[in-house]
Amino acid sequence: MTMTDRYCGTTVETATAANGAVAAAELVSRGAGGRADPHVVTVAEGVHTYVGGSIVNRTFIEGTDGVVVYDTGDDLADGEQAYAALRTVTDKPVAAVVYSHNHYAQGALAFSTGEDGIPVIGHPRVNANLARGADAVDFPEAAPALAQRFRRQFAAYLPEEGPDAPMGATYAAFTPRGALPVNRAVTDGEELTIAGVRMQFFTAHRSDSDDTLTVWLPDAEVALNNFLWPNLPNFYALRGTGFRDPRSWRDGILLIRDLQPEHLLGTHTRPIQGARRIRQTLEGYADAIAYVYDQSLRGILRGLGPDELRGFVQLPEYLAAQPHNRAGYGELQYQPPYLYERVFGWFDGRPENINPPPRRLVAERIVEGFGGPDRVRAAVDEALDREELSWAATLAGHLLDTDPHDPGARALKARALRALGQRAGGSIARHFYLSYALELEERVEIPPSVPATVEAVLRAPAGMHLDHLRVRLDPARSGDTERFVVVELTDDGLRAGLHLRRAVCEYVADVARHPDEPDATVSMTRRTWAELVTGTRTWPAALDEGRVTVKGNADDVVEFFGFFDPQPEVRHVASR
Repeated sequence: MTMTDRYCGTTVETATAANGAVAAAELVSRGAGGRADPHVVTVAEGVHTYVGGSIVNRTFIEGTDGVVVYDTGDDLADGEQAYAALRTVTDKPVAAVVYSHNHYAQGALAFSTGEDGIPVIGHPRVNANLARGADAVDFPEAAPALAQRFRRQFAAYLPEEGPDAPMGATYAAFTPRGALPVNRAVTDGEELTIAGVRMQFFTAHRSDSDDTLTVWLPDAEVALNNFLWPNLPNFYALRGTGFRDPRSWRDGILLIRDLQPEHLLGTHTRPIQGARRIRQTLEGYADAIAYVYDQSLRGILRGLGPDELRGFVQLPEYLAAQPHNRAGYGELQYQPPYLYERVFGWFDGRPENINPPPRRLVAERIVEGFGGPDRVRAAVDEALDREELSWAATLAGHLLDTDPHDPGARALKARALRALGQRAGGSIARHFYLSYALELEERVEIPPSVPATVEAVLRAPAGMHLDHLRVRLDPARSGDTERFVVVELTDDGLRAGLHLRRAVCEYVADVARHPDEPDATVSMTRRTWAELVTGTRTWPAALDEGRVTVKGNADDVVEFFGFFDPQPEVRHVASR
């Protein structure tokens, strides 16, 4: 059975996990419904890894007079739990923290308590990615929309228990974070010795983030990495990411192989011992990556489109049988269409899709062709009975496109999506299907983008959120207005502006070099700006309270900032 036909016309066995989640039996049998009990594993003399209880493993490397910590946690509480585990191993002080990449920097603060000034080692790009959001690297203005999909992927909108409960990796949306900035960026091949621990760092290759760092401990023959995962890698994730180049991921794996480690520790994998076993595992993983990449391009050279590539690229049995090459997180069939898009862009090679008819027109014609809405509803029921779930969801989608508020159509589509989620081969697809089903049933409200918090604005580069207002301009409101407004942050030194020219806004980073004089200048503290840009304080209120001073016409300023879309309201995060 390929991963594509499991969703249409094939029976897939499901099972119930300990948290009540109904999912594909293979996901439940692998323990994707929960994490192993947290415990410390000693893999070499003085090298301990803390596994279980978290999406990320943490490694403690004992030196002569201190400990080097590799990865810290998904949030501050996660870091505190790992710090407590460290203290069951040794009472030596933390001598340094090393990040595999920016994703698991959020527990670092727990390791710095009473040990200020320790080196925080990472890739040169970590700090920028922490500030703007790593997955928004191509289009940083889109970060709030990407954050919404991120939360779908990691089950933030699902209930904790019951049939729709999460399976696998999850994310706590509103827990305290504790990242520390990198203060010792390293370059490819650089060597450092800290607390007597010799380390070599490699930065040339990337996995799921462009700030990936591999660490080699030559004395212990230990490699620490974020390249080998317990599942097939996601070059593409449904949440959207910057480009994850399969060639770089493959080469990062082969670099580790060439180090010939006796012990292999990973951000997400259990420790692997023995040079021969490690080499076999790494080459099997690198070969799976190479196969998907090479055969996707082979299919493209043969004229296959993105849909055809889904079925064309299937791992050979000998590669699919290797434990680290299984599905369970992402799914193989999402990767070849992504590579197609990287080659050609959105055009799939079908000429009728160059200028397709509007989706609603297509839906109306299909419903009409079936003989009306009742016939379509009957066809959806029949498709569900035949387990043609993806077809059922597509038909129900056409019904909804003709009337988005039809409760019967919403219920039908939710039923199809839930069934798809319960047989999904990976947790990502399952979480997406179920969050959309809950949304259709109005059991959860999910905004199109996740609003920035005051604290997030305060952490970001000073001018970033002013710059990003450009993409929230509503031309229907701004009309023919032309206005140049400068924002000064009195406690930050920022002086930047927005120059509105009717339907377009230019961000002016250097006001002194701009050819026009500002029509108004507003001055305030950085916190007041953060409150205004997030909508937690209104412009009229800030002016009345004296939090903002204006050089120019205050009414024009209030009108000006009213031209921009407000952030979406914070709604219910999860159904219960």
